[in-house]
Order: sequence, then structure tokens, then C-alpha cells
Amino acid sequence: FYQLAELAARRGSFLEALDLVERSLTVNADNPKALTFKAWAIRRVLAERERDPDALSNYVAGNRVFQTNELTRERAVEILDDVLKRNPLDYAAALEKSFVLNENVASTFAAIENGRGVLDSRLDSAVIRQQELLETVADYLNRGAFDDAHALLEAAIAYGEPFSNVSTIRYYLGWTILQETGDESAAVKRFKEASKLSNAYVFPFRPEELAMYDAIVKLCKDDAQALYEYGDLLYFLNEPKRAVERWRESAQARPEFGRAWRNLGFAAGQEQRYDEALAYYRQALKDDGSDPRFVYEEDQLAAKAGVAASERLAPQISTGGLHVRRLRRAIRRALQRDGRLRRGDRRSRQSSLPRLGRRTRRSFALCRREVAARD
Repeated sequence: FYQLAELAARRGSFLEALDLVERSLTVNADNPKALTFKAWAIRRVLAERERDPDALSNYVAGNRVFQTNELTRERAVEILDDVLKRNPLDYAAALEKSFVLNENVASTFAAIENGRGVLDSRLDSAVIRQQELLETVADYLNRGAFDDAHALLEAAIAYGEPFSNVSTIRYYLGWTILQETGDESAAVKRFKEASKLSNAYVFPFRPEELAMYDAIVKLCKDDAQALYEYGDLLYFLNEPKRAVERWRESAQARPEFGRAWRNLGFAAGQEQRYDEALAYYRQALKDDGSDPRFVYEEDQLAAKAGVAASERLAPQISTGGLHVRRLRRAIRRALQRDGRLRRGDRRSRQSSLPRLGRRTRRSFALCRREVAARD
């Protein structure tokens, strides 16, 4: 019934949507998503009545007759307050309440974000906040509320990091504008802005995003980042062949795009095509040797392919890419970024950082001698 309510809302049949979501609530009266949808539907019915008083001479949907006191702004706020009383952290209900009360969405969004308590730059924290936003935006898009989704995305970008600096948020904004107005030039402008932003920790997974990325690559055929993210989504949705096609197109559009080559290597490795996979990983390392994941994954693949440890380590040592002190400094910086190691914390530094044992040091020494003898 909830999804039927979404379909009715997309057609602009808000009373029908209200009737259907109430049927959904008869099965689960405490469903916060359905309750927030109900408050939204009431808001839409009231807005429709304000625009055209004669459009709704009575509140009837099917066999259901809604009483006037059931469809008021106060009733919508009461529903949302009940949701927030049960869960003060309900992101969607708090934002919908702002819309119901005609508050400034940007100010409300900032207040919600600032009210989270301690905000830091940890990547896991940023990803969670981004996905909470996109989940709420996706709910508005699914019911055809493009104006609400648009306002929310603009508010997030105006707030700043971690929303203004990630590609997916602007891809969503361009897609929302395209559905809301059909203005391709305005949508392409946002898509091009997105293509210049980071997507290092972007994880598309929603089936609804297939239509979005399809629209992006049709309008921006050489957008390497969109092609890369499209491939990630397809791979997550268990379409590996189509995913590899998108990653290959991404690598062709931007030959120095290390993550695209890495994904091609990962996919080939999953099919045990190790020589091909290793070639892709070497290209990824050539383009972006600073990502430790590439080094680790390439080493694991080489081990599966039967390459000896001395052969795997020799190129790294000969190029200085795996110097012990540099490795330890890189690990320390990564731990500091993730908040697991404070600067100057000697006890944490000693207990958290891996120490190289006697055998490992001996392997490094042997590899250096082998390299020196070869040279």
C-alpha cells in the first residue's frame, strides 16, 4: 500500500495517496516512513486547496471521506511530533516538519546538522551523513516531490562539506532539475560540476539510481566519474558484465583514472584472470600510487597467481614505494584521519601501529640485495 501511495502521489492524486498510506498504517501503525509520508500528503492536499479552492469540493478518496479536522497543518505537525518523540534522530520527519511549517529549509538543515553534536572529518561519518540525505531525497523523488528534493539538495550544498564536495549530491541535483523542469542545460551544468568533485568514497546502491546515471551518461557521454559510479551501481546490483563496460568506458574517457583501472582489475581477478587483472592494477598504481588499497589488492592477486614474495616486493623497494618509514608514516596519517589515533598520543601510536618483525625486516634486506645484484 505504501508503494501504491507513492504511485498515486506521482500522478498528483494526493487524496488517493493519503487513503493508501493510511491502509499501509493499518498493518504497521508505527511505521515512521509511512507517518512522515502521511504528513507530507496532508501538506500537499492543503497546498492544492489553497491554489484552487474549487479543486477539492470535498475530501473523498474512493470510499473514504476525510473530515476537515483530519487535514490541517496542525494535524500534520502533530503526526511528525509523534514520530520525533519516538525517535528524536528521525532525519526525514524533522525535515518534513520544516516544510509543513514553511520554515527556511537551509536554516533547518543547518540546525539539524549542527545539532548532531561532535562533527568531525572522518570519512565514515561523512558517508553516513551523505547517505541519510540521499535516502530522504530519494523518498521525495519516488513520490514525485521534485521541488522538495530540489530545495533539500540546494540546502545541503549551501551548508558545505561533507555535502558540497562530493559528486553524487550534485548528480542528484541535476537529475532532480531534469525531472522537475526538463531543462537539460541546467541539468548538464550540475552534472559537469559533479564531474569535477571527489567520488573516492561514493557508494551508489539504490535501484532508482539506474535511471539517473543512464540520463547522465546520455547527456554527458564522456563523464568518466558518472560512468565509474554507474559501473559501481551495476556491479552492486549483480550485473558485472554491464559494470565492466561502464568502467572500461570510464577508463577510456579519462586514461589516468586509477580507480576505474582498479575496478577492472578487481572484476578480472574475481574471474581468476590474474594476468589481465594484474595488468589493470599496474596501470592503476601508475596513475594513482598513493592509494594503499591498490598496493594491497595487487599484492593479493599476485600471490594468488603464484608470484613469489620477493618478486612482489622487489619493484616496490627498487622504486622506493614501500620504504618502511614511509609506510609507517602513511599508516599513522590514515589512523589520524579516521580518528583512531590522536596527534602526539605515544601510547596509541605504540599500540596501534604495526611493527615490522625480524622476518619481515630480513625479507626486505634479501629483496634489496636481489635488486642490487640484478642492477
